[in-house]
Amino acid sequence: MYDVAFDAAGLPAEEIDRRGPPQPRNDRPLIGVLLLIVFLAVECGVAFAAWRLHPATDLGNPVALVPTTWRLYVRTIAILGFGIAASLSALSRGRRVAAAMLVVGLAAAPCAYGSLYSPMQLVSWQTAAARAGASMTPFYEAGAVSALASVLGGLLAVAAWRSATAIATTDSHGSNPPRVPPSRKYQREARPPDLCTDAVVA
Repeated sequence: MYDVAFDAAGLPAEEIDRRGPPQPRNDRPLIGVLLLIVFLAVECGVAFAAWRLHPATDLGNPVALVPTTWRLYVRTIAILGFGIAASLSALSRGRRVAAAMLVVGLAAAPCAYGSLYSPMQLVSWQTAAARAGASMTPFYEAGAVSALASVLGGLLAVAAWRSATAIATTDSHGSNPPRVPPSRKYQREARPPDLCTDAVVA
C-alpha cells in the first residue's frame, strides 16, 4: 500500500498543488458600505441637531433644500426602509436586502427635515453654543443618534456580508453529499495490484 500525504483538511497534497493557494477575500465593497453608512449616520445627527436648534438658533444657509411636496414621500421612504431592515435582519438570506433598505432609510431620514446641512456647520453651531454658554444637550443627543445609527448599520452590513459570503461558498460547492473519507478513497486508488489474485487467475 502506498503512502499518500494529506493536509489538515483531509485533502491530498497533490490535490492542493493542483488547486493552488487560496485567494484572499476581497472586502473592499464592505469597507465602502461601512464608510457610506458612517457618512449617512453623521448626516442624520446633523439633521437631528438642526431640528432641535432651529426655533432659537440661526443655522445659516443649508446646503440643499427638499421641496415641501416631497417631504411626506421622503418620510414614508425612511419609515419603510427602517421597518423592512428591522424585519429582514433576523433572516440570514434577507440581510443583504435589510442592509440595502437601511442605507435607503439613512439617506432619506435627513431629507425628511427639509434642509440639509453639512457636518462642518454642526461644528460651527457647537462652537457658537459653547461661547454663548447655551445648553449642549442637543449636540449630545445628535452625537448619540449618529453613533447609534453607525453601530447598528455597521453590524447589519457586516452580518449581511458574512451571510452573502457563506451562501456563495455553499452554492459553489453544492450540497453536502455523503463522501468517503479522503484517506480511504485515495488508498483504494493507490492500492497496488493483488499479486496473489493474479497468480490464481493465471
